[in-house]
Amino acid sequence: MKAVPLTRARHAGNFANVLQARGIPTQRYLERAHLPVELLEEVDSDSVLSALSMLEFAESAAADSGIGDLGFWAGLMPVEHYGQFGARVSQASTLYTALQAFCMGVTAECSEANYYLKNDGSATWFCHHQGQRNPFLPQHELYALMIMVQVIRLALGPQWKPSWVRLQREDENSLTSNEWLLSTNVEFGSAETGFAIIETGLAKPLIKPSDRLLSFSARMSDGYPDSLQIEPLCALRALTGMQLRDGKIPSLERTAELAGVSARTIQRHLRGQETTFSDLLDQARLEIAKTMISDKSISITHIAYESGYSNVGNFSRSFKRLTGMSPRAYRKMIWRRETP
Repeated sequence: MKAVPLTRARHAGNFANVLQARGIPTQRYLERAHLPVELLEEVDSDSVLSALSMLEFAESAAADSGIGDLGFWAGLMPVEHYGQFGARVSQASTLYTALQAFCMGVTAECSEANYYLKNDGSATWFCHHQGQRNPFLPQHELYALMIMVQVIRLALGPQWKPSWVRLQREDENSLTSNEWLLSTNVEFGSAETGFAIIETGLAKPLIKPSDRLLSFSARMSDGYPDSLQIEPLCALRALTGMQLRDGKIPSLERTAELAGVSARTIQRHLRGQETTFSDLLDQARLEIAKTMISDKSISITHIAYESGYSNVGNFSRSFKRLTGMSPRAYRKMIWRRETP
């Protein structure tokens, strides 16, 4: 018996997320492909699925919904979000070593993935080949292309795009609504999917992980995606605040996991900013407290617990250390300002 092609659940999830963002129900496509209906919520992204089922899901959903470039949008997830494999690629020293790590390790994500580098004498090409699958899988090709683009963006920035692309598809009929692809020189009917990288780009160091924390395309529902770029310290504070609002006490390790970087990377960044994770946590707690403290109906005790403190005393001491005022004094000041 031949090996069963396998893929990580996160890749099916990428397609499902785009469909959901467009308001397209995904249940029937998931059921048709024999994939778990809970894919968007309860399935561990590292769990294993049938690659053929994932591909069937993507292709049938694109055909039925009329989203001819579904794979393009699904492929916008940053590489560093692809579990341990993504972490290894995004922690490489240069673009060239990142590409090597990607090509050598990608089978940990999809067992039959086929990505490679080749030099034609004038340039280095980053390529993907679908193999002998029949019929041709257009969404798979677009998905592979955009994952490849995300690898290059680790070094050349979130707005980078290739000047020339080779696609295995025969024509552009299904791409007429995609401005990103239509503004790129595309060679159709190629033997492989890929693009050239200038030699000087290969030596570029990767952008520091702390500077990439939230620099990914967040909107997938319509138009060209926006790049959400938040100053790293603010991004980390937002992640700790998110955990607090979920009733959890943030840890450095958990925050690093949410940010898609290592705990050591966060520690190095915080040291460079002359702060610590404890200070970051205190600031996140303070921001939560400030959003509630002007509401007279909320007790100081309730604010303390909602901000992640075990008792009012600890909350009051921390609040005064950060603001120079006790919570009650701060509340009175806010009331005076708001009173005409």
